[in-house]
Amino acid sequence: MRRLPLCLAAILCLLLAATGPALAADLPKDAPSLADVQEYVRLFGYREMLEQSANRQLAALLDSVRKERPDVSAETFDIIRLEMLGEIKAASERSARDMAEAFRRILSREDVAYLLRLGQDPRMQRVIRLQPALARDLEGVGERLASEVTASAMPRIAERLKALRGQGS
Repeated sequence: MRRLPLCLAAILCLLLAATGPALAADLPKDAPSLADVQEYVRLFGYREMLEQSANRQLAALLDSVRKERPDVSAETFDIIRLEMLGEIKAASERSARDMAEAFRRILSREDVAYLLRLGQDPRMQRVIRLQPALARDLEGVGERLASEVTASAMPRIAERLKALRGQGS
């Protein structure tokens, strides 16, 4: 289940990357400056949240592989982890830029000016610092939701597939 959010994030990043250049020309007249939106992304810690989520998913993936492949040395996993951490850092920078472009298409100058003022407030900075812990807790909520939906839907899906197979015979 932990791989699902990473897959969704990868799909989102691919979609943003694929549509980003085409949509950059579609900025509204009152679009904020790229510098202001990048400051908003920085203040609210979006890049760090992406990195932390990817790091948790990487750790879970490596733990899973470690259990499946006890014959692989710890040094090998260390090399893989270090390489992946470097990739995560670079990818999160690109994703933060993609996010800024997406926000520019959606938010107005006034929206971003308000968010910048809000993001500089000490109380909001405290809330932003709490986001990683909140994200970890909410990830578990999302995983439980996905498990419940899957468990609930699977019998109906199996029944429908069985009926379809019966029609095709």
